[in-house]
Amino acid sequence: MDPYLVQWEQAAALKWLTMEEMNYMYFRFNRDALLRTDAKTRGETLEKAIFSGRLTPNEARQIEDLSAYTGGDRHYMPANMMAIEAAEDDQEDEAEEPVVPNTRTGR
Repeated sequence: MDPYLVQWEQAAALKWLTMEEMNYMYFRFNRDALLRTDAKTRGETLEKAIFSGRLTPNEARQIEDLSAYTGGDRHYMPANMMAIEAAEDDQEDEAEEPVVPNTRTGR
């Protein structure tokens, strides 16, 4: 699809813009709008992007042509996640702790 769109963008610039306007203006098709899926799939994709920290809620709203809201410019990540390296370090620390025998049972 891209080769056709590039040709149309170039033709539009040549036909509709003056030489002066070509210095600071151009035509570009919004390829994301052309490839939009159904609302459910878009919502699921944007939700995953927000909760993985790739997009803020306001960025997702902008993609959907909705207005921003106060506090929507923060990135979010699930609170129960940690880096793999940190988890491995914690396991090594737990393995190094000495085992204290129970004085009642002798174990």
